Amino acid sequence: MQWFDFPLFQSLSHKQFVIEKIAETADLVALAHPDSRNAYSKSDLERLTGYHLIEIANGPHRSEDEWDAALSS
Repeated sequence: MQWFDFPLFQSLSHKQFVIEKIAETADLVALAHPDSRNAYSKSDLERLTGYHLIEIANGPHRSEDEWDAALSS
């Protein structure tokens, strides 16, 4: 495992880098709670690649709009 850190606010390229690093050693890459704290915007999910799963519902966290954006892209 390799440790890396980013500034408080991540750009699209930072998010893509994290997905790619995780994919190097994982069979599946999941984005949990994409709407929590605005972690992944609809625009992000339209442009990011390499992830396999999105958690769209878990308690108060609902991400149907983000899921639709990813599927539509």
